[in-house]
Amino acid sequence: MALDVVVSATKRTTAGKGPARELRRQGRIPAILYGPGREPVSLSVERRSFEAALDKVGHTHLFSLKVVTPPQDGQGQAEETIPNVVIKEVQTDPISRQILHVDFYQVPMDRPVEFTIPIVLVGEEEREDDGGVIQHDLREITIECRPDALPEKIVVDVKGLRAGDVLTVADLTPPPGVRFLASPAEAVVSVVLPRAVAEAEETPAQEETPEPELVGKKKAEEEPEEA
Repeated sequence: MALDVVVSATKRTTAGKGPARELRRQGRIPAILYGPGREPVSLSVERRSFEAALDKVGHTHLFSLKVVTPPQDGQGQAEETIPNVVIKEVQTDPISRQILHVDFYQVPMDRPVEFTIPIVLVGEEEREDDGGVIQHDLREITIECRPDALPEKIVVDVKGLRAGDVLTVADLTPPPGVRFLASPAEAVVSVVLPRAVAEAEETPAQEETPEPELVGKKKAEEEPEEA
């Protein structure tokens, strides 16, 4: 799905960890743009404006990327607006969760492309209370489709599930023009019983018959060692 959103980026000529750290200190995020038939371009984006754009477009909406080339070698500033771009990957710090790097991808409109989209559960409040707890096993799924058929998300209705049920990828119906790339056997959502309930419903195990005491062996073990 395409949105009328323009994300601004600035072309950069430096690379490496040092320049990347300096960009982050300046409130910018290192980025790259690539796509079929396009040479990769190193960019940077202003952190706050990108985070605001990310909230709007996520990883499934197409938008335009305005790339500004700063003045250099006697030439003035140049601008280029690149259509049909998606956010392919966002790298974050595992501790601070701060965005470290962004991959922009220009999507070819004439062929199927792989995307990763969220799986959203609905109907949990309407499900019959049978003691089971909904467990969301697969929260994202990789799909293949043309950009004009790209869904925002996959919606799964769980109101008809009962305790012990498991819904797999094979049970989902893909939207028109979409192919699921995940394993058909992969669990999407399951209804599990809390541990206390599950243990109470299990058949009690038979008491184990104690092994006979090995008198001779015990006696030998109790005798003091010879000096």
